[in-house]
Amino acid sequence: MPIQEIKEQITQYLEQLPEQQLHQLADYAAQLVHEQQASSEKKRQLIHSLRGKYANSLSSSEAFAFNKQDEIDWEERTR
Repeated sequence: MPIQEIKEQITQYLEQLPEQQLHQLADYAAQLVHEQQASSEKKRQLIHSLRGKYANSLSSSEAFAFNKQDEIDWEERTR
């Protein structure tokens, strides 16, 4: 279902709810947003910590390119 249809469906449901349930739903929505933000923050912190830990490490493609260049240099020297 497209996102716009989902939003319209939620709006229709909201119009039918009594005030007490609207407050409960607002609290639940706030909790969902908070959890999403906390999850994003944890992910950001993990990435940041890994960058620091492996800042001087080469990625596999960088290591491959470095090793390949070493091979090329060695072959040129031995000719």
